[in-house]
Amino acid sequence: MVEYLTEAIILDKRPDKNLDAVFTVFSRNLGKVYGKATSSRKITSKLASHLEPGTLAKIRLARKSVGDNFRIVEALAEAKRSDPETIRFLMFLDKMVPASAKDEVLFMFCREVIKDPEFSEKMAYRGLLKIIGLDPDKACCAVCGSRKIAYFSSQDIMFLCRQCGKKRYGY
Repeated sequence: MVEYLTEAIILDKRPDKNLDAVFTVFSRNLGKVYGKATSSRKITSKLASHLEPGTLAKIRLARKSVGDNFRIVEALAEAKRSDPETIRFLMFLDKMVPASAKDEVLFMFCREVIKDPEFSEKMAYRGLLKIIGLDPDKACCAVCGSRKIAYFSSQDIMFLCRQCGKKRYGY
């Protein structure tokens, strides 16, 4: 059995069988991984409050061999932000980062988003896009070529100006 002790941000939680749950975590050492926590939905679970989306926690992950799924064995929350803007940002992060993609710079940036209550939503999105190689400061509208970027479409992975964003998506 292999164990990993790492700092991680809880991105998502999905129910799985009876009282179990599967969590999407973005960890410092492993990148984005999925881990199952047994009986974490029980009212008496010790892990439940430490594994809510928007939580920065130290977690212990274990798996029997390289191909097996992770189990979350232990968790201890360090910081938590559960406001709707932060949860939306974490959902966006989950969508943009592929599984097992380890990026310490991105992790440290997201860690600051969770820890700093003054971190604005706009700064968070711009910083994330810049780190993953989609710098909004150097982008132009995919439709008209304008340099005045107002929106980013994650489903089409393109930047749009205010006018084109309204026409195309009704922003």
